[in-house]
Amino acid sequence: MKVGIAQMPMSWTVEENTKTICNTIAENRDLDILVFPELTITGFHRDIKNQAQQHVIENSLNEISTQCQQSNTLIFVGYPLIENSKIYNAYAAINKLGYSEIVWRKVGLTPSESTFFESGDKRAVFEHELGTFSAYLCCEANDINWVIEQLSSKSPSHVLWPSYIGQAESSVNAEHANYEADSKRIARSLSAMVIQCNWPHSLNNPNNSGLGGSIIISSNGDVIAQLPFDETCVGVFDTTTQKLMMR
Repeated sequence: MKVGIAQMPMSWTVEENTKTICNTIAENRDLDILVFPELTITGFHRDIKNQAQQHVIENSLNEISTQCQQSNTLIFVGYPLIENSKIYNAYAAINKLGYSEIVWRKVGLTPSESTFFESGDKRAVFEHELGTFSAYLCCEANDINWVIEQLSSKSPSHVLWPSYIGQAESSVNAEHANYEADSKRIARSLSAMVIQCNWPHSLNNPNNSGLGGSIIISSNGDVIAQLPFDETCVGVFDTTTQKLMMR
């Protein structure tokens, strides 16, 4: 299986991000799946409240679904999900027919996210011919026991880790000390490959560095591939040969 990891540029508007997403899908139609970062459609920045309008998000998802059909590609993408006047930090699988197969709602919110998003409640798996997929979002990597409890009986083969994490955060916030170490433990405990897709830069703080660097962790808990830090790119990982190529 060839997995594309899209460290895409974050833009201020849904329109710009949707264009980038659709172009990325079209340009990588030879891949089996494409993985995008957390809150792909809006980005995560100080203007997210203005961008997270239901009709705007729905129009974006329709465009993305059409592109999935045209490119015959399974993708994983993040966006604000609005349900019953509540907004969730959601992550979804959209299949080759353009249908949403599953939606995961983030449970472990950061303090800043909690001012805008509601917390989700559980984590399920998505059965596909390419494998059994699930996900945890960004700092949920620290909720090790919860992730393992939710997924251990469901035997996922691949766990996606859409993120917005900078290297410096590990030293700034001791409570969230080591996302990578925690993700290695999750991979080992679940005997699943963990595939991260991290944003490569920040809009709110453009001088920040240490973003990107998306990693792939084997079911043994070893980092077997890593994308560049602070660069927009698509990394193509072949799960058979375990080789990573950059586009």
